[in-house]
Amino acid sequence: MPDKKNTTEAVTEERNDPSVARTMENIRELTEKNLAISEEILEKTKHINRFVTLSQIMGVIKLLLIVVPIILGVLYLPSLLKGITPIFGQVLDVYKELLGVKQGSDDVLNGLDPNKIDMNKIDPDIIKKYMK
Repeated sequence: MPDKKNTTEAVTEERNDPSVARTMENIRELTEKNLAISEEILEKTKHINRFVTLSQIMGVIKLLLIVVPIILGVLYLPSLLKGITPIFGQVLDVYKELLGVKQGSDDVLNGLDPNKIDMNKIDPDIIKKYMK
């Protein structure tokens, strides 16, 4: 095992050497530069983390802006349409009359082919009645 006294003397002699002093100075300068660069990287990383977090929050908000109205529509639209159905029924009756479909038929639009409707067969009085 090396003697402690000899090792200490060797380190002391190396510190007195000018090339070792320059090397130590270079190491100190490089360490300071490394510390400055590390602090800059830390600041940029914090900025990026804030951006990613904000992007995730905005993604959730966008999703909620799409999903919530759909869910509310599914829940409340049927009850709202019950009150409006008579109005739509009147409009549907107009189309039934124009197309010559019997009033009792509920599936007016099922199997209806617009190419088969002969516009010449529609009574002109009915058209005049609804054009007013």
